Amino acid sequence: MRAEDIAAAISAGLKPPAGDSDIGLHQGTILSWDRQTGANSVSVNGYTFTNLDALQGGIANAFSAGDVVVLVRKQSRYFILGKVATPGGLAGSAPAFQTMSASVNYTASTGSYGDLTGQPVGPQVSTYISSNRTALVLWQCDVDCYGGTGEIGWAVSGASSISPGAFTGMTIKSGTRTFNGGTTTVQTYNTASGSYLIGPGAGLKSGFTTFTMKYKPTINDASGFVTFKAPGLTVIPL
Repeated sequence: MRAEDIAAAISAGLKPPAGDSDIGLHQGTILSWDRQTGANSVSVNGYTFTNLDALQGGIANAFSAGDVVVLVRKQSRYFILGKVATPGGLAGSAPAFQTMSASVNYTASTGSYGDLTGQPVGPQVSTYISSNRTALVLWQCDVDCYGGTGEIGWAVSGASSISPGAFTGMTIKSGTRTFNGGTTTVQTYNTASGSYLIGPGAGLKSGFTTFTMKYKPTINDASGFVTFKAPGLTVIPL
């Protein structure tokens, strides 16, 4: 083989890939992100790119300024692949859930939200809320009522402090009413369930956060009661 042929072979081997083979991975930092439109700016190797596309699966991605992300480059286009999940950092946790087999009967009103009398606190789950500051909360409880109303909500503590029922939709209720001139009360058996998407507007902050179910019985009849049974709580950080 001639010297020029050897040189050409070496040059071809060192040449960067072209066409569909021209692909690479890069690390970047989110500078800004519009949660509604997805408009964004991202810093990569000292350069600022605007309105990059983001690869998505399932629930749409959302990012916050300062998030470290991995980007994939396909020829001259960059795509946001996803957020870097540092342990204990701001990438959030997996969904958390807990159920209890408790059954507590109340024959008097408590006047405020509290824990189930004589039972362990909860259900209670702890999770890391990501820099998105958003989580989907699902909760349920069997409620038996006669001449009263049972309300179930949840408190947030840790990185955030939010009271039960702080905003509309953060509690579920089951109750009875009197009729026929106030002489008849119907007893109800019901599995009450709720869902609430909590975010920055409700005061949710990023960091280690605990969600705890709370209960408020209200008795309206002298012989009335409210029984809470088998509560469950699920928190899905987004």
